[in-house]
Amino acid sequence: MYPYQSSSDPKNYFERILLKIGFKILQLSVEPKDIALPIECVPAYMFAHWPIELPKDFPSACIDVVREWNDVHTKEDNKEFLLMKYQMVFGHVRKLESMYSNIL
Repeated sequence: MYPYQSSSDPKNYFERILLKIGFKILQLSVEPKDIALPIECVPAYMFAHWPIELPKDFPSACIDVVREWNDVHTKEDNKEFLLMKYQMVFGHVRKLESMYSNIL
């Protein structure tokens, strides 16, 4: 959840955004979620977030850096993964009628 993923109170931050853009919040919850990203998927994850031309050795260099930082965990089957932390948002909101809706 960007840009509120690092907020100390992501629920409040998200509620303020929704209210500001004209939504009524009927129910909203934010729950932390850990996701095990397989180590071989890390380069693709990086490409998806920075869609620029990168050197051909980027995938292996990326994995090397993650291993160097000791961020790699190992499952029982010896598969390596990177633990990703997310905030899951669940809720029900309703768009309030805009004062300009009769013009459009």
